[in-house]
Amino acid sequence: MPIPKKRAGNVAHDKALQKFYRATYEALLRHINFGLVKAVLLASPGFVNSDFFAFLNAEAQLKEDKPLLQNKAKFVLCHSSSGHKHALEEVLTQPGIQARLSDTKAVGEVQALGDFFAMLSAQPDRAHYGFNHVRVAAEHDAVETLLMSDSIFRGRDFLARRQFVDLVESVKAKGGRFLCFSSLHVTGEKLHQLGGVAAVLRFPLEIEMEEEDLPLDEGGGGSSSAGGGSGGGGGRGANKDGGAGDYYSADAMQQQEEEEEGGEHRSAVEEEDVEAIRASDLEGMGL
Repeated sequence: MPIPKKRAGNVAHDKALQKFYRATYEALLRHINFGLVKAVLLASPGFVNSDFFAFLNAEAQLKEDKPLLQNKAKFVLCHSSSGHKHALEEVLTQPGIQARLSDTKAVGEVQALGDFFAMLSAQPDRAHYGFNHVRVAAEHDAVETLLMSDSIFRGRDFLARRQFVDLVESVKAKGGRFLCFSSLHVTGEKLHQLGGVAAVLRFPLEIEMEEEDLPLDEGGGGSSSAGGGSGGGGGRGANKDGGAGDYYSADAMQQQEEEEEGGEHRSAVEEEDVEAIRASDLEGMGL
């Protein structure tokens, strides 16, 4: 929504700003379930966030919107260098914000991805990305933390999803930690650029592989053959699809396999499974 610059005697700025505030207010009511949400961050340069919060309070009292009036304490005002999406990572790394959101998934994602990149810089043999590299690490019982983007859950290749499921279940069975990253978050976008899969290892493991990498497909998940496949953009391995906890259950995948054998490539049942996964993911993140 374009907002004209503020100039003396220019009322267009104020009108556009009020329109933006109202649109944001209505979006909060439509999209936020305060029964699940633990905190709402209002981040902006300057005083835009405090001005909007004042508008929100006045409008909620005028319209008697109880969800907002009863949850004012959940709003957290913080500074950001810009209003663009990339500023979310900057906001979530602020110590005060991390303390307030210490038990939410968003901060956990930022910390986990930060740990991965720190390990990749300090001890490269303890940080691997791309499906094939991470799979080999899992075969050596080396994976301490497995990171996956939820975008790979929406791939069209059933065999690929099953390989992702097998990987996650293998890691969890051996005491590894699994984190599902939201593709709507800046950390999920970064992980997607690594092929959607990465891992921090318990011990150094040198993995040598020579193979061509392919980008994740635009539909959300990776593409692959039934065998080894090829890795994500910039990654060192292959991209397959699946998940765990927030991933496809064995029953759901068996059902999908039967549907695909019947000639249905992307059924309505699969779409329902995907939405169920996302709902579970949102409940887990508490945001």
